[in-house]
Formats: sequence, structure tokens, C-alpha cells
Amino acid sequence: MKQTRRPRIPRDVKIDEYRQLIGHIAANGGYAIDAAKALGFTVKLHDFRVFAKSQGFVLKDYALAWKRYGHWLTLPGPYSVEGKSRYIVPAMCLLCGTTYELNLINAKTGKTSCCKSCAITYVYPKCVLNMSTGEIYSSIRSWTKSINCLKQYQQLRIRIQKEAVQVDDQWFALVAQDRC
Repeated sequence: MKQTRRPRIPRDVKIDEYRQLIGHIAANGGYAIDAAKALGFTVKLHDFRVFAKSQGFVLKDYALAWKRYGHWLTLPGPYSVEGKSRYIVPAMCLLCGTTYELNLINAKTGKTSCCKSCAITYVYPKCVLNMSTGEIYSSIRSWTKSINCLKQYQQLRIRIQKEAVQVDDQWFALVAQDRC
């Protein structure tokens, strides 16, 4: 049985494709194989990696770049891996423009959506309103302390951020700071 060979792609066409791949990765982040699929190229990844390295383009720095998680935008640059799944990546808070080292798993799971200073200023300036009595609590923590449910703080915090919560025949809701 005779094997068919792929036609050889001229070197200048390959280099042009490699440059387009580098441009796509620089603009969108991600991995080389995904960029090649997005552009419809069939390239030998090893040859492309060698070309990128010869051009001084570090592919690894762009693997996790330009992804958005809440108000975080991951930036290209060296990242570190601590343990199995703990990636520390450079990221920018889109609310204030400051760059930080971000734990990527916290951003992906929603544990963090912006930097601490913006969280205090923009995201979490909320208070809890007792809808039955009209009493206002300055924070979720002070509310859970006053109703003697501090041990259930995390569960109540998550629930009240989604909807009104009933505790001991009283309804509580999260309201904006300006209404407090």
C-alpha cells in the first residue's frame, strides 16, 4: 500500500502562518494548538515552538493571559504553579487598574472578583435589613453575630447574596449601603 505525502508548504508561507499564530496568541492568549485551530492552520507544534522561541516570544507567558473573571483580567507574564492546581498569575483589577498576583482558582470559583480595596469601595458596601422590624445591620458579619448564627456565617452570606433569607420567622435582605 502506497502512502500519500502531504504537499510541502513553502517556507515563507509557514513563517507567515507562524507570525499570524504569534499575533493571535498575543492578542487573545491561550495555547498554540487552540490558536492554530481558531485560524484553521495545520502546523507542526514543535516547529512553531522553535520559531516562537527564536523570535523571543515566550508562549508559556500567554497560556493563561487575557481571561476575565469578575473584574479581574489576567495579564501575560510569568506565572507560578504551587501544588497541583494553584496558579499564581499576574492580573489587573479592572475597577482600579492596579496589578496583583492572583490565585487563579479563587478567581475561577468566584471567591474573588476584584482587589480588596475595590471590594470595600464598590462591591461589598452592603448592609442587611431586617424586613420585619426595619432594623439595619452594617455588615453580614454583624448581622450573623446579632442573631447568634456566626457559625453559619458562610452559608448565610452566600444565601443572602442571592435572595432574602428567613431566620427564626424573620426575613432579612441585603440592601445597598446608600439605603442604610
